[in-house]
Amino acid sequence: MSAIPHPFGGVPKINGDDLSPTEANAIADSLVLAPNFVDGGATYSPATVNGVQGEGIRFGGAGNGKVPRLTSRVLTRQVAFQPLYKAGDWDTAAGASWYVVQAVTGKTLTIDVELPDGCVVNEFHAILDGAPAHGALPGAMPSVALVKTDFTSGSVLVPTIVSTQTDTSASVAAYELAHTVSKTGLTETVTRSTHRYFIAITGEGGANFVAGLAVYAVKVVYTIAAMDPGGA
Repeated sequence: MSAIPHPFGGVPKINGDDLSPTEANAIADSLVLAPNFVDGGATYSPATVNGVQGEGIRFGGAGNGKVPRLTSRVLTRQVAFQPLYKAGDWDTAAGASWYVVQAVTGKTLTIDVELPDGCVVNEFHAILDGAPAHGALPGAMPSVALVKTDFTSGSVLVPTIVSTQTDTSASVAAYELAHTVSKTGLTETVTRSTHRYFIAITGEGGANFVAGLAVYAVKVVYTIAAMDPGGA
C-alpha cells in the first residue's frame, strides 16, 4: 500500500495504520491554527511571523481579491516641493533654494500631489510665513486649496476646487511667523485614472500687500485600505 507522509516528520504512516492520541491531537491543533481561505470571516493571528518560501503565493480573482487587504490606515506624507508658477510671480528664496517667496500681489502657485489611487484625502496643510513690515494684515489673506483636473473631458483646462482654506492668522505678529494653514474633515476619493491632483496656494493681496510671503512646505493626510493602487 502507498505510504502517507507523517504530518510532522518521522516514520510515514501506511494506509490502515492507527494514529496515536498525540498525533491526532497535533493534527487537530494545526487545523485550528490554519487560516480559513475558503469561507473567510475569521481573523488569523499566528503567534510568530510565518514565512513563505519556494514559489511564494499567487493571489487571483477579480477586483481587490488580487492582493491582500489592509486594515484601514491613515498616512501623512510631505509633498515633494516642486512648485509651478509664472516667472516673476514667485521667486526662489535668496540663499535658500528649498522654498519660494511671493513677488506679485494675489498670484497662485501649484504643487502636484502624488496620491495612491483609491485613497481618501482627509486633510492638507501648508506652512507659510508672511514677510516682515506689514502695517496691518493683508486685505486678501493667502489661501490653500486642494484642486483636481479631469482628463476625460474638456474640464482638464478648468480645475475643480475640492476644498480651500484661507489663512486665519489673527494678528500681524502671528502672520509674520511660520504658521500652518490647514483643512481637515475631507472625504475626497482619489481617482488617478482620470484625475490629476495638486495643491494651489494663492498669495496675499489687496491693501497692505508686502512682497515676500514664504511657502515652506506642504503635506497631505489620507486613508488607505489596500496594498495595490486602486484597491481602496
